[in-house]
Amino acid sequence: MKYMLLDSATRIAVLFAVLAGTWTFFSDRAVRGLASDPNVHERLDTYTGWAFVAVVTALLYFERRRAERDLGVLSAVLRSSHEAIIGKTPEGIITSWNRGAEMMYGYSAKEIIGHSASILVPPDRPDEFRGLLEGVRRGEQVDHHESVRVRKDGDKLHVCVSISPIKSVTGRVTGAAMINHDVSQHKRAEAAARMAEVGRLARGLVHEIRNPLNAMRMQIAVIQAKLKNPTEPNIDVASTQLSRLEEEVLRVQDLARGFLEYGRPPEDKLEEIDLSGMLREVAEFQKPALTAQGISVTLDVVPGAGNSIVLMDRARLRQVFLNLAENARQAMPGGGTLSLRVAMQPLRTVIVEVRDSGGGIAASQLGKVFDAFYSTKDEGHGLGLAIASKIIERGGGTISVQSEVGLGSCFKITLPLVLEPDREARELPSASSVSEIKS
Repeated sequence: MKYMLLDSATRIAVLFAVLAGTWTFFSDRAVRGLASDPNVHERLDTYTGWAFVAVVTALLYFERRRAERDLGVLSAVLRSSHEAIIGKTPEGIITSWNRGAEMMYGYSAKEIIGHSASILVPPDRPDEFRGLLEGVRRGEQVDHHESVRVRKDGDKLHVCVSISPIKSVTGRVTGAAMINHDVSQHKRAEAAARMAEVGRLARGLVHEIRNPLNAMRMQIAVIQAKLKNPTEPNIDVASTQLSRLEEEVLRVQDLARGFLEYGRPPEDKLEEIDLSGMLREVAEFQKPALTAQGISVTLDVVPGAGNSIVLMDRARLRQVFLNLAENARQAMPGGGTLSLRVAMQPLRTVIVEVRDSGGGIAASQLGKVFDAFYSTKDEGHGLGLAIASKIIERGGGTISVQSEVGLGSCFKITLPLVLEPDREARELPSASSVSEIKS
């Protein structure tokens, strides 16, 4: 039994060792015992021949036993697998059909072996089946191809197909082994999650629109009442209400625009962006409003981070930083400090931190700040951070928040850097490693 566990090269070496020992043994015995026999050479050849036949017969027996054992294990695995494992010819004729295939498609092996595998393909996908067959004939392997297949009862399945060509010793393709994994449940779960998300967004949208609509209805009622008696004071009141009505209309318009951008974001126009340069632009843009509120701004570009070049949509990324800066301003109504920081991270990534010294966010709210229509502010519609999160995710990055009530909040954005070795030796200019954006 130990011999059967040896690899092929070792078994061949053992065979030759046995043959050599047998030859030596019989030769020595024959020479000593048959020295006077005139037919000694003929007898030696006979002994050696029988020994060789005996050893080769034993070797073949053990090889056959090992092959039968391995084949039995493999057959048991294939039969018991819950995956559909199907063998077919290069022309697509099914030659083997395991229990998993019977359960998945509803056909018994007796029913389907000998038929074309095209019976499993929907009629509207003939080109796909032909393309897979042509790839098999060329000896190409197919990995994790998602498609649709048809059961015996007509129901459609979402499957993940993998195909491996089977080749002869000369390299000619003689068939293919195909594994089909049913991903229908996963697809249904994805669809259910999408529907749940749509429902949640719809409820949030209705809730957000209801408030301005109610305000608009009341303002219209006031305007109508005042215009029934168009005195100068009443006209002034109506004019004021019209201005407020316009503000509510703009609010609804902004809400609708944000909802559309969240649900169906525009196609990104990718370009190389210097992060430290963009943060400086955002700080300069926000400076008047921040200064008027008693807020100072610092920009810290850690040494080595001055060449932080990312591939993003410039307008979308600027929108993210403006949103974070505006949120920080609103969090510090009595003044404070807005700190912007850029630093290199391992694995060719860069981190941007936007930190305020405001009132902070309660721990119970932190897990919801990136949800659509969730806001910690009375006047917010709760789409800014949700849109920012999607923009960063589309750029291959992440966004997170750390906050403690009374100590402020810190939003952290990580993004992959553009891999350009020639840029690594060139530090993009910055005024200083730590600079204050002055008025």
